[in-house]
Amino acid sequence: GDDPEEEVGSVQAILCRLGEAMDDGFEWYDVLDSFSETAPYLELFEGDDWSDQVQEVCEPLGNDLLILDRMEVKERYRGNGFGLMAANSCMRAFGPGCGVVALKPFPLQYESKFNPETEAAHDPRAFQRDKMKLTRYWARLGFKLLENGLMVMGTTSKRPPMSQVLSKSRMPRRKSQKVS
Repeated sequence: GDDPEEEVGSVQAILCRLGEAMDDGFEWYDVLDSFSETAPYLELFEGDDWSDQVQEVCEPLGNDLLILDRMEVKERYRGNGFGLMAANSCMRAFGPGCGVVALKPFPLQYESKFNPETEAAHDPRAFQRDKMKLTRYWARLGFKLLENGLMVMGTTSKRPPMSQVLSKSRMPRRKSQKVS
């Protein structure tokens, strides 16, 4: 059609070809430790393999890692599942051959440094509430929360159908009724 395209948000994903790096003589540790965006994901490994916790929750096949680093949806488009659709598209495009897809559920509104104007709005309870909300959001796609706060999913893990995942978007909350 003639509908103009409209940007609803942005995605930053990082594909870490750790298997290829190891074949070229580089340790996965050196690859992940090279960038501030990838360093937190060092915790997914123990020695030369995925950590026991990662292996328990997603049974990874392969050494590569896809990191969904930033997922931003403009405020007026939130609640429609665009973040989940974008993540699913990234996993379909870049996930094959990866052992794990990982992310850190972090509400980006808390990312800015100290700002006296917004300090009151960013209290610790609100941060924890919003972080848990994101954790539940990503769990809808099949991500599992690890003890270290990262979420992972194996690329061979069966993901729920997108129709099912998206059916939970913008759903009105039901009021509980007492039946007598």
